[in-house]
Amino acid sequence: MKIKNKLLSIFGILLFSCHPVTNPALASVIEYETGTFPVTTNEELSLCKDITAFAYVAMQAHQNGVSEEDQLALSPAPTNQDEAMLKVLLDGIVNDASIFPVYEDVADKVEVSERFSEVIYNICKGGG
Repeated sequence: MKIKNKLLSIFGILLFSCHPVTNPALASVIEYETGTFPVTTNEELSLCKDITAFAYVAMQAHQNGVSEEDQLALSPAPTNQDEAMLKVLLDGIVNDASIFPVYEDVADKVEVSERFSEVIYNICKGGG
């Protein structure tokens, strides 16, 4: 159990260090001057919850053997700029989930999925 917690911590740090919002060296990837935008409305909070649910499902799929390529192939082609931006975000979540090791124990799969989605939620809220 201790090694699993250490791995989760390491991958959490890796996720934060590679994420443009939390790594100033990668901030040029974002078109905005600042990287975090605190959630201020119920609509934004609802979107964060939806993205968090997607992150949980993406990690569960990874934990159950669905490849990153297969997950990415399921998303439809965007039809406008907003959908294109959302696709980039969701594809990034799938990519981040695929970095984690696959656990054998069901409880470990659930735990890594919950922690991963919690990190994504905190990033979405602007508290990442």
